[in-house]
Amino acid sequence: MWANKASHRAFRLLKSQKDDLCRKGRIQVDYLGLVVNAYDSRRGKLVKENKDQWELSTSPSVLAVIGDLKEGREAADGEIPLLEYAPDSEHAQAMRDLAKELAV
Repeated sequence: MWANKASHRAFRLLKSQKDDLCRKGRIQVDYLGLVVNAYDSRRGKLVKENKDQWELSTSPSVLAVIGDLKEGREAADGEIPLLEYAPDSEHAQAMRDLAKELAV
């Protein structure tokens, strides 16, 4: 998730679609949590307030906040997996830490 209003709207749409699919398919799909990505507090008060709103959400909870790091943007722009593009970057390490936490 990005820390903006559009992400809140997008998540509500995704949740609605997931809930509809689960109801129709009689299945249960749990959320693992959210990651606030490309966060930079220098973008202003509204960005910080949106990040805070995500963090206050209890379902699903925010598992990590990853800063707006150059390697993440470059990998996304080049459509290259982050762990291939910049395996030693801070962004890649944050993703590995998150994967370890979820694997437990």
